[in-house]
Amino acid sequence: MIRIPATFCGVVGVKPTYGLVPLTGVVENTYTQDHVGPMVNSIRDAARTLEAIAGPDESDPASLTPTGRENYQTGGYMDAVECGREPSNLTIGLLREGMITGVDDAVVERTGAILDRLADAGASLQLVSADGYEHFKAVKNVVSVSEIVAHWQASAAPYRRDGRVEPAYQAAFADGRRDVSRTVNHFYKGKILAGACLMRESSGTLYTHARRFREVLRKELEEVLAGVGILVTPTTPSTAPRLEEADDPGFDYTLNTRPANVTRLPAVTIPNGMVGGLPTGLPLIGSVFDEAELLAAAAALTEVTPGA
Repeated sequence: MIRIPATFCGVVGVKPTYGLVPLTGVVENTYTQDHVGPMVNSIRDAARTLEAIAGPDESDPASLTPTGRENYQTGGYMDAVECGREPSNLTIGLLREGMITGVDDAVVERTGAILDRLADAGASLQLVSADGYEHFKAVKNVVSVSEIVAHWQASAAPYRRDGRVEPAYQAAFADGRRDVSRTVNHFYKGKILAGACLMRESSGTLYTHARRFREVLRKELEEVLAGVGILVTPTTPSTAPRLEEADDPGFDYTLNTRPANVTRLPAVTIPNGMVGGLPTGLPLIGSVFDEAELLAAAAALTEVTPGA
């Protein structure tokens, strides 16, 4: 996770396009959805960090695959932020679904206040809708639990990494799996068991369908993006919860971060003031491998966003 802890801590978080930053050295969770990105104090720090970590690495096939795409690009993040963008040159799409379901009224009000400031500064705001928004949760869950259990059952064998995993990590994982399985928390154990059941009962077909439907959702979200420059929603449906609230299965804190995870599009969250004494965030979703423009837009928004 990047954007949720960044929001709860009142800092900037960047989730890059899948494959832009290598997963080298990262403990696998859900390999086709794992992302690595910075959590920092400012957009400039985010751009500077991304300059250092973006680009292909021969140790990670996930970072090599996208390099052949026509729209693949890296770098230029610092230049984009330093050149900046005027709010009057921004067209921002407010995702309707991210504001109306399960989001606290105070968070909606905070988001509305900053959008009003953006409009006053000259930004063009459009209320947009994404077909299939309600399906992101199911797709994310099926892909996640299936890949988690595959990693555990294989004792961290690097099937998806073409053998490119540190032998010491695989050996340590295999040695410790039995002991850890007795102490792992109920939430994560539930994911492992759900994945095992899903893969067994469906013979893997649900996972295959979810992977295919993920591409349908990506195309639909990209169609929405084609009409605007960036998309925004509240990052989280509420401020940081108390422990007893976070333990509630009904607490869906990934409601609005899930779309960028599933579609693997880039997203950045910036601080958006306080609600009840706790930080809130404003996330921006951009086009694939267009992190430079996304960070430039985020820099422009921080000029009118309190606490950024």
